[in-house]
Amino acid sequence: MLNYFNFLRPYHWIKNTLVFIPMLASHQINELTLKYSILAFISFSLIASCGYIFNDIVDLKSDKLHPYKKNRLLASKKVTKLESKFIMLFLLIFAFFISSLINIKFSFIILIYFLLSLIYSINLKKKIILDIIILSLFYALRIFGGSQATDIYISPWLISFSIFFFFSLSAMKRQAELVQTIKHKKKEIKGRGYRTEDLNIITSIALSTGYLSIAILAFYINSEEVLKLYSNSLFLWGVCFVLFYWITKIIFAANRGFIYIDPVIYAVTDKISYFCGIVILFFIIMSII
Repeated sequence: MLNYFNFLRPYHWIKNTLVFIPMLASHQINELTLKYSILAFISFSLIASCGYIFNDIVDLKSDKLHPYKKNRLLASKKVTKLESKFIMLFLLIFAFFISSLINIKFSFIILIYFLLSLIYSINLKKKIILDIIILSLFYALRIFGGSQATDIYISPWLISFSIFFFFSLSAMKRQAELVQTIKHKKKEIKGRGYRTEDLNIITSIALSTGYLSIAILAFYINSEEVLKLYSNSLFLWGVCFVLFYWITKIIFAANRGFIYIDPVIYAVTDKISYFCGIVILFFIIMSII
């Protein structure tokens, strides 16, 4: 049973907390918005796990040859391909059942996410840059899904920040994979379109888009919307400085080979990332009170 649970990759569910951002950013925290945000989180977690399982099935041959992915449950034969398909079907049905308890708009977002994850696993992940765009879109869909679930308007500032910030995170993922590829004396990422000579370009993309997201956040702090939501908006500048440090730190970590696959998963186990999160939370609270 533990194998089956780990097969869902529950450590990736941390990404689905993005559905709470519309509720938190708009300061509309009440029983109804919290209820639908939690349901949205569950639905996204199930559908995301469904996508990961499909990706494992598609990548089975290449995963067996990968230095780290060979330990995945399907690649190591701890879970069979038939069991994988049954689990995937169950998750799919349950995810859409949960989404139906919210509204049709959210169900449509879940459907788009699922179809996009299938297309990504089959073909798009092999296309350079386009794969990063799709990965960042997965993050953005979570925020948009939270908006549709709670019927809360999300500002253009949040959308713009999300696009560039998550594009940076997705580029960091490829950066980390390229560093590991070089570390194991190989020339390209198996099943991807990137070669080791692309590392500098990908690192530059991760750095520039990450800093651009901070610039957008800085413009947002000076907007009229902030004055309506925050009584001491000056503290929000602290968020910019912490994000600047965190993005730079993660890129350094990826470049030095400390991140094996995903920067988000690395951040979950990184003490400095937790400290940065606490400091950001402090600045946000101080800006509200």
